[in-house]
Amino acid sequence: MRTVRSSQFRLAIRPCAQIHDAGYALIRDDVAVVKFTNDELVKEVYWQEHPDIQHPDVKLGGELGVFWPSWEKEITIPNGATEAEIFSTIDAAMSGV
Repeated sequence: MRTVRSSQFRLAIRPCAQIHDAGYALIRDDVAVVKFTNDELVKEVYWQEHPDIQHPDVKLGGELGVFWPSWEKEITIPNGATEAEIFSTIDAAMSGV
């Protein structure tokens, strides 16, 4: 969250829950905010520099999931996606709604 707090998106990304190994945030409905979250916060979950979590075979990682129109439906955004790829991923997922 240090990166978020020092960014232009500090008021657009609000952490709301931590459940086991998943972090949840309310993210403004704006592709620039989603891209920033996908680029920066996903990068942070790959961190494993502390000796307690280092393992040569089991690596940390994650993907951004956007839940829309409800918690029932998750749209997984590919890591490193461009704004156009984010739009096309969401459009493809929403076409069946």
